[in-house]
Amino acid sequence: FCYYRYIERTCVSSQNTLVHHKLCLGHNHKVRSKVTRRRHIQVTHMSRQKVEQRARLLVEPVDGHSDLGQDDFKTIHDVTFDVLASRCENAMVVLCDRKRNRVLLEVPNRLGWRLHFGCTVPDCESSDEALCEDALWTQAREIATAAITDAGVTVVDRLRAAGIMFFTFQSDHPPMRVRVFEGKLGDDGSDKVGRFYNFDEVPYHRMWADDVVWMPCLLQSEESYFEGHFVFDGEPSAASHLIQHNCNFM
Repeated sequence: FCYYRYIERTCVSSQNTLVHHKLCLGHNHKVRSKVTRRRHIQVTHMSRQKVEQRARLLVEPVDGHSDLGQDDFKTIHDVTFDVLASRCENAMVVLCDRKRNRVLLEVPNRLGWRLHFGCTVPDCESSDEALCEDALWTQAREIATAAITDAGVTVVDRLRAAGIMFFTFQSDHPPMRVRVFEGKLGDDGSDKVGRFYNFDEVPYHRMWADDVVWMPCLLQSEESYFEGHFVFDGEPSAASHLIQHNCNFM
């Protein structure tokens, strides 16, 4: 069980700070979220505990500034596709070689992400709201699997659902929701399409400020799952500052 939560602005100073907060804000600070009834009906990709700990929204998702009102969305799962950028979700695949404790980054992808591998996931076609969450995970996994195969990367098992992130920006950019998967690498020469970094040498200084919050714990445990709302002070880029988040591992 790997769980931690940062508070507001204390999240991105250094890896030493990360370890400090994991020790100080560990198992004694669980956050349980109220979940709408339809979300409890059938969610097969995660346990009951994970469903009950779904990350709540910190700010109004459209403008990224306002406090939440009584009629606003409550969790990051509740936000509908018409609110999201391009009316789509994104999927991210963290490609891990756990035998050698290294991660494959800089694999070319259609989203143009420089370090992480990403792809676009369109709206779920299911009309059954109770099943839509599972359908979204299934669809995202299928699309991400096809995308990494097209990129020349082979994984040894099916992609594992590792987390979900929601991003809001204090700018005109619409919010983003990203489903995170872990892909386990074999000995197939994947270094020809990307670059390997040891787990303790990931270039967080070149990444978005949220990466140092969730990625170390994901790399530490192949059974980890996390959710979080991340609020940035500007456009989606490594230059923007992370001003608030509620990321927690389950």
